Amino acid sequence: MGTRSFAGWLVLALAVCALVASCGRSNLDAYTHVDGGPTFDGGVDGSEGGGCDALSCPSGCCDANGQCQAGNSFTACGNLGASCANCQALGFQLCDPQQKACANKPGNCDAKTCAGGCCDRGLCFQGSDPNECGNFGAQCQHCAAQGQTCQGKQCVTQMKCGPGNCPGCCFGDACLMGFDNTACGGNGQQCRNCLALNESCVPGPGGGVCVSMPTCDFNTCPGGCCDQFGQCSPGTSDFSCGLKGLRCQNCAQLNESCVGQQCQPQIQCNAQTCPGGCCQGNVCMGGGNNNACGFGGNQCKDCTLGGLVCNGMGACVPPPPLCNPQTCPSGCCTGNVCAVGTQDTSCGTGGAQCQNCQAMMETCKGQTCVPIVTTCTPQNCAGCCDAQGTCQPGFLNGQCGQNGAACVNCSAQGTTCDTAVMPRVCTNQQTTCPAPYNSCPNGVSTAIPPVQRGACTGSDLANARSACAGGAHTNGCASFFAFEQQQRPACAACLRTFDSDFQEATGLFACVAPFVSQSCDHTTGCATDCDTKSCAMCDPGSVSQCQATVRQGQCGQFYQQAACVFPAFMGAGSFCNPQNYGGNFGAWLQGVGGHYCGP
Repeated sequence: MGTRSFAGWLVLALAVCALVASCGRSNLDAYTHVDGGPTFDGGVDGSEGGGCDALSCPSGCCDANGQCQAGNSFTACGNLGASCANCQALGFQLCDPQQKACANKPGNCDAKTCAGGCCDRGLCFQGSDPNECGNFGAQCQHCAAQGQTCQGKQCVTQMKCGPGNCPGCCFGDACLMGFDNTACGGNGQQCRNCLALNESCVPGPGGGVCVSMPTCDFNTCPGGCCDQFGQCSPGTSDFSCGLKGLRCQNCAQLNESCVGQQCQPQIQCNAQTCPGGCCQGNVCMGGGNNNACGFGGNQCKDCTLGGLVCNGMGACVPPPPLCNPQTCPSGCCTGNVCAVGTQDTSCGTGGAQCQNCQAMMETCKGQTCVPIVTTCTPQNCAGCCDAQGTCQPGFLNGQCGQNGAACVNCSAQGTTCDTAVMPRVCTNQQTTCPAPYNSCPNGVSTAIPPVQRGACTGSDLANARSACAGGAHTNGCASFFAFEQQQRPACAACLRTFDSDFQEATGLFACVAPFVSQSCDHTTGCATDCDTKSCAMCDPGSVSQCQATVRQGQCGQFYQQAACVFPAFMGAGSFCNPQNYGGNFGAWLQGVGGHYCGP
């Protein structure tokens, strides 16, 4: 895998997939088979008509239907086969006919009038177009003319496809998934055309492998349908529906369901099909949610619009009494909720508003925020600090430590204090960073997250999108989870399974866990286990560097094998695909939360 992290080549492969063809179907459906390999033709049988890209649309842009547009329209602006931009919806004044890019006329284009883009010929461009690339009001760079691309509003040189940057196989300089019958392979090697060998492409170690397989048709698959890999599927899934050896259909793309192995319109929501709840559009809801309240198959009401709440029987009613000194005499108020008032994050009494002692670097004692008294510190203690803040020698089995660290009870761990090392630690502790990782236990696996309907409301998920847009470890995202823990702990617990940035991969692994094999879940579990144990004893400031090191070294084999999740990202688990949310973590958390935790 070279030096690229799992999340890095995950995003690269998704981006290449989006550039070559639509990731929602077989990654080479837009190619025909000529001379032992794929060449662009607009569709395998000419029926799909899409396949718009830089090759087929070099002087225009590709609209949402995969059709090539001229690229000089105010609502369809773009060049070099990029996705068409709606300049009007994006807040721009025009589509520049020369560069076919959205722009404004600020009068005098500079860093003040064009802070979020770049300047060219007195126009302020968005700054992310192939030939109008830049930021902070600087002169636009013409990346495409230099054989480069515009990424992050900077010209960058495209990497050649190879083992260091492609988890699938290389078709020229394009990195493909490697599971298509005409482009099969892995580990960054050149793709093979299995059809030319009278073989089929199936997932194997490190990518696709050409194998001799019986043709999928009525004779070999009478009770199911043939999927995109030429394999016989049961034909009962919304994403793979059919029978009698015909090609499987994706009912979900048609807003239909697979009933009797045929795509059928979804059941209408009404009094007969939803007697115990209410209808939100065509979806039957429980009817007891503040945002979706109702009964008897009637349309749901949003009680929050009138400042009301759902009484659990389908009616909007006034909320319970506000939290105040009369309703919360022995605690404190967090919004409209009476808290006990003894926690560091919600401290107080007498019905007053709770205080966050942690934010003031204090602690809650007697329901009042008081300064934290620290008598033992690394500056005044050569041994270790016990729970009462007293400096201890640090060489006893029950109080082991050095340089002001917290004392550790080695005896409780069945070991002794190692006084021969510095700093002193229990003899069973690893002190190296990273620690060695010999092998992955057989029982390790990424757990399949349960679907907890109703744990989060629509408002909760909308707040998650806004607060966590900058990433999982931002202050805004941390504040959101702290608030949810107080207000809706079930929602916080459900979403926390996925609260890790894309480059950490653990949230992505958990999301697609139900849609991959047990062996694949074991592989992703090993990647996480190796990452965690290798860096467990590192200083907090060294953890990120440790993780980057082990993902290229002793944990690299697990992250490489984790390519087994790719088919799920393009199929049943496509809602887990970060590319579908533009790489925005908050939007991704909202979408994934809607599947696992939403109403």
